[in-house]
Amino acid sequence: MTRGEIVIDTQHPLQVPVGDRLLGRMLNLFGEAEILKTGIKVIDLLTPLERGGKTGLLGSAGVGKTVLIDEREKTARSVLEKLEQ
Repeated sequence: MTRGEIVIDTQHPLQVPVGDRLLGRMLNLFGEAEILKTGIKVIDLLTPLERGGKTGLLGSAGVGKTVLIDEREKTARSVLEKLEQ
């Protein structure tokens, strides 16, 4: 839909056909994937995460899973603090 386009009230929710490539993706109002900036450069570059999506973190002992989670939490907290100001 675009501004000024004529629409018809069908008394039903808006529906959009999707295919296999779209299933499971998080999209904004404009149909674009919303990428979550983690603040951790290697993750943002190699494995961008979608805002609102689920993410798993797997790895053997001693590879830094806890450090990564702690860094992500610090980044999220600082972003929230900036938004609240």
